[in-house]
Amino acid sequence: MTFFKRHWFKMLLCLPFIPVGALIYSLDQFTGIDESIRFLATLVLLTLTCSFFFLGLYVELKKRDVENKRVQFKMTGFRFGMIEMVRIVFSLVIVVFSAIVFDYATMSRRFVNVIDNIAAPPELQAQRGYSLVTMSDFDVNGQVSYGRVGVLTVVDEVKKRALDVFLSDQNFILNPIPTPFDSPIEMINALYEHEIDGMIIGSNFIHVFDELERFEEIASDTLILSQFDIEVETFPRVEIDPGKPFSILLLGLNQNDQALTSGTINTFMLLTVNLEALSFTITSIPRDSYVPIPCNNYIKDKLSHTNLGGSACAIGAIEHMFEMEIPYYVKLNFTGFMEIVDLLDGIEVDVPLAFEEQDSMRRFGADYLIRLEAGRQRLNSEQALALVRHRGKTGNSDMSGDDFTRVEHQQLVFQAMLSDMFDQIESVNDILPLLEVIGNHVETNLNAHELMTIGQYLIGLLSSEQGSTLMREIHFINIVILGDTTVINVRHYGRLWVSFPWIERIAEARRLMMINLGLEAPEFSFTFEYNGFMRPKREWGQITISHENAD
Repeated sequence: MTFFKRHWFKMLLCLPFIPVGALIYSLDQFTGIDESIRFLATLVLLTLTCSFFFLGLYVELKKRDVENKRVQFKMTGFRFGMIEMVRIVFSLVIVVFSAIVFDYATMSRRFVNVIDNIAAPPELQAQRGYSLVTMSDFDVNGQVSYGRVGVLTVVDEVKKRALDVFLSDQNFILNPIPTPFDSPIEMINALYEHEIDGMIIGSNFIHVFDELERFEEIASDTLILSQFDIEVETFPRVEIDPGKPFSILLLGLNQNDQALTSGTINTFMLLTVNLEALSFTITSIPRDSYVPIPCNNYIKDKLSHTNLGGSACAIGAIEHMFEMEIPYYVKLNFTGFMEIVDLLDGIEVDVPLAFEEQDSMRRFGADYLIRLEAGRQRLNSEQALALVRHRGKTGNSDMSGDDFTRVEHQQLVFQAMLSDMFDQIESVNDILPLLEVIGNHVETNLNAHELMTIGQYLIGLLSSEQGSTLMREIHFINIVILGDTTVINVRHYGRLWVSFPWIERIAEARRLMMINLGLEAPEFSFTFEYNGFMRPKREWGQITISHENAD
């Protein structure tokens, strides 16, 4: 105790070095912040800390000098009391400085941890689960000498070798004969018709197909004999410069699975972002679009089924569709979407129609049904989810009450979320809760560098003079890839509702995206006013574009 009384001030002088060291370490992890800014911040922190330390030592030496003179010359206590007062004030300054730095160090450490959680290492996304599946009444012990096993046509040699190795090593189906199929729906139909004895398919197949006619009971109809992992194509990470336009694909799952591998992809929303011009294009592609799937040998299938092949499969299909590179993607499930809406205390949306929809647990009934009236209102998470899932016809749209109308609702909700985010985010503290939700419910190939870079740029925009009016300055152009909807027969076993996208609409959407990305020059002056939901004529700036239905 005597030692502490004699040396407490000197011990206090060392206190700031602990939080300052932690903050400097965290700053070093902020690779998205310019290196010169990080160096300058580190230099300022060290200069302040060292200044406090040496100034404190000077005060301590003065105190000793006054004490010695007081004893030697029997001086009054006035000067001694002044020194003590300086020490107390100086101590309070050090404590306050340390507390502030500690708060920033804690926040920055939390920020780094959240970003590390979002930006998972590439190797965590390098494997995909597959299952060997039979019908539940399949007699494993009563097989004939050969067994037919359905496999999807693949062009990936790595995946093909992995399938061959698994088939030769498994002990459930004797002498397996691989039987290729062009699409998963054809393969599952063949299994139901006992044309094959088993099939190898993505382990999330139950959630992908249990919403389709004939397969509502697929979980009980089938039996999983074995599961294994295959190395799959991973989406590369590249650096981003928010000062330059970029594109990003948003994928929304119809499941709450934490692993983000189950279910179909219900939402395909391709964004081009030009932060410098404050312009966005939002292109929605209906999930029923029947298009070539590159990961499946370019055989046509519904976009919603691409989750069987992982995120790279879904992204590859959209890249092929628009003939453009998409460097970034974000995959979000229902739970993540609802938590983001809750964080924003709801979102304000001009609901286009009155409707009733099942709740987030897919329950109907008086106690569960979600009811909304038309008009501008603030929606909670359950109501917002009901709107993005609703297919009912919108009064001002000439689109049929189906997938096209649902993507219109998705765009309304997405813009409302952006608007509320811009209104509420003023500092890093406001971003952290949002990033924590993203870390728990989002799969993305954006790493810490990209996230920090975008965050730094956005905070700069929001803290500038235009921050308060930012949403009024942002230009949105909404595009929906319309098409001809029909029912097709799949090898005469089942009916599949699909949409054949109009080629001209795809070309038009691509042109508008290329303009926003700065890769094509516009041939006219434009203001980003565009109605992507009307068929006959659409206006953008001074140009009127007419369409014929693509064959």
